[in-house]
Amino acid sequence: MRDFEFILEERADEVQTHLDFIRSLEAAATGRSEGGGMLRVDAEPINILKSGFLVHLYNVVEAVMTKALEEVEIAAKVYPPRKWRDGLLKEWAKARLNLKRDITAGQAEERVFDLLQEAAGRRVVDRLRIERKGGNWSHEEVQRITSAISCPLDINAAVETAACVQIFEDDLVPLKYIRAKRNRLAHGEESFVDGARHLTSDRLEALRAPVIDYMREVVASFNSYLDGEGFLITEQAAS
Repeated sequence: MRDFEFILEERADEVQTHLDFIRSLEAAATGRSEGGGMLRVDAEPINILKSGFLVHLYNVVEAVMTKALEEVEIAAKVYPPRKWRDGLLKEWAKARLNLKRDITAGQAEERVFDLLQEAAGRRVVDRLRIERKGGNWSHEEVQRITSAISCPLDINAAVETAACVQIFEDDLVPLKYIRAKRNRLAHGEESFVDGARHLTSDRLEALRAPVIDYMREVVASFNSYLDGEGFLITEQAAS
């Protein structure tokens, strides 16, 4: 089991525990607790936990994608750049030059020279970094980065519909909803007390299930890509 797969399963269990705790508190707050040792609790702490759940769930996506890309970088770095497929080669070159920042002509020349030395095999590759295409993760961002490195993204149609097509709330699908909520909570645009006040534990489950199912499909896609060393050009293409 690769690290990103382990992270997904570990974090998925954490998220489930988080939701189960919210369910217990929700039942206690409404007097529905059945001898579970839970005292009646105020709604405010539950609402804070619900908002925290949205952040927790989004962080699963963030952690898995970050680690998956790291493992691609590690696997590809074993081989010289001349063996990489065009997509990965381009991503490496862009990150290596890093021309988005203001640099002098002299600095640009040095970076190009270093790049050429590494590409020609006269120097060991100093670093390989695959940069995300946009801001926070959504299905579109996952598609863009996997397409850039030639990693086939094989998502079951029903899973993709549930996570990326069906509207959950505010005209947003589950993946975009947790991304938007995470940003608003993290930037203080919504309070943790009010951010998810209206969401019941059942509604939170309606977010958890499609997101976790989707990430399992993403993990399987990265596993297949790495198993088959999909970042390398084929012998036929190289000849």
